[in-house]
Amino acid sequence: MGDFQVIIEAGPRVLIAAVVRGKSPRNLRNIFEVALEVVHKRVRSRLLVYCGDRGDYQDLEPMLRGCLRVQRRDQTESNDVP
Repeated sequence: MGDFQVIIEAGPRVLIAAVVRGKSPRNLRNIFEVALEVVHKRVRSRLLVYCGDRGDYQDLEPMLRGCLRVQRRDQTESNDVP
């Protein structure tokens, strides 16, 4: 099955984490850093008053979904998550 690792990138008010099996893509941290910048810029005021309701951030899902990557040994990397 391969080894698993957890990759975490933290910003001032948000963190993004991924569980990776095998070797992580070289640019994963960069993808996370860009996503964190966008999240903080788009919803900064909502983050300041966050009270635990994830529903307040549904509009971020398409952008965060773009962080997902699937890569298999016999394929190149893609954003197509099964």
